[in-house]
Amino acid sequence: MKLNPEKIIVVNVLILISWLVVHENGIRFISAKMHIQSTIVETFLEIVLVTVTSLSLYHAFKKHRRSQLHYANEYRNIFKDSPLPIWIYDRNTLIFMEVNKAAEDHYGYTRKEFLGMTILDIRDEKMHLKTRISAGQMPAEAYKSSGFWEHIKRNGETITVHITSTKIRFRDKECVMVIAQDITIQVIQERKLKELYAVEQENKKLLELHILQLNETLEEKRRLAEVIDRINNLAIITDSIGRIIWVNKAFVKHTGYELKEIEGKNPHFLHGPKTDPSTHAEMMESLKQDKFKNFEILNYTKEGEEYWVDMSFSPIYDRNNQIIRYISIQNIITERKAIDEKIREQNKMLRKIAWTNSHAFRKPVASIISLVDISNDMNQPQEIQEIHKLIGACAKELDTITKDIAKKIRN
Repeated sequence: MKLNPEKIIVVNVLILISWLVVHENGIRFISAKMHIQSTIVETFLEIVLVTVTSLSLYHAFKKHRRSQLHYANEYRNIFKDSPLPIWIYDRNTLIFMEVNKAAEDHYGYTRKEFLGMTILDIRDEKMHLKTRISAGQMPAEAYKSSGFWEHIKRNGETITVHITSTKIRFRDKECVMVIAQDITIQVIQERKLKELYAVEQENKKLLELHILQLNETLEEKRRLAEVIDRINNLAIITDSIGRIIWVNKAFVKHTGYELKEIEGKNPHFLHGPKTDPSTHAEMMESLKQDKFKNFEILNYTKEGEEYWVDMSFSPIYDRNNQIIRYISIQNIITERKAIDEKIREQNKMLRKIAWTNSHAFRKPVASIISLVDISNDMNQPQEIQEIHKLIGACAKELDTITKDIAKKIRN
């Protein structure tokens, strides 16, 4: 039968109570039976009782200490095995106090090198003052999103990270625990998207300028038609009721439709199963009201391949100011749409992980660190056992959270 520390203490208390109740009669009985002085019997029994009690309590304390060390090791393993870089630094000196394996792998420094550095060493010099201010303004609440920062790896590479942090007490010092999430790829993609958008807008302005010139004279219209026929953007010219009368070479090349196949058709034949009907309806209403604005819509090639376009409409007037033609310039934005969708998915995943980091991860980690420090100063078995239970619960919670984060990152 295995006895936990509480049961051992209860057994010892019962033995002591029993001893107090029967020891006088017992001593007299043993003394009479063995013909030994009662004082000698009493002394011997007291020695035995003290020895047994001491050994039992020592065994209980040793067992509890082993359990405490076991859970402390579990916490350290969870901290070290986290897929995200984590470190703890002294709030006053900014010196690294501890780092996990993910931080070593991601930043390129060894643990020994980290522990000889401050958090300023992984930042550009111009950010040192802001870093000191941020460290000194840590709020009282359990966690804080410190926003986006640029860090420098050992190889000199600059990365963008999202930082979340919390104040903890570690090794009897006021410290801050930091979780860093590398979002460099996301930032680069957003920058590329902005560059693509800028180029797209510049091309659109150029085309709009050409379209304005189209209204001046027939000669200018013919010249512009030649220009439009050579540009990479798709161009469609319809009559006043929307029937196709001309398309440029880029349109033929991209869609696979020759002009003779589609002449007289309405451009809506390019729509397909995934085309948003509401966008089409809005586009028709805009033309009815002579409000010529841009629309993004999904079209299909002759082979059934999907492609996104950003289309603009411009009317062509006759001498009586009546619309006789419409010209539509279409910029292919399929790549931009794909990047948009990818960024939305990445942002969704990052928000979930950030929420887990800030709400679920730091609370039990901070609790375990504080509980371990507190338990080192405790001598009462009952108090130590209570700390042991709390650490165990936090460790299990952290294990579940860490596995969930790792699974999300792998996916």
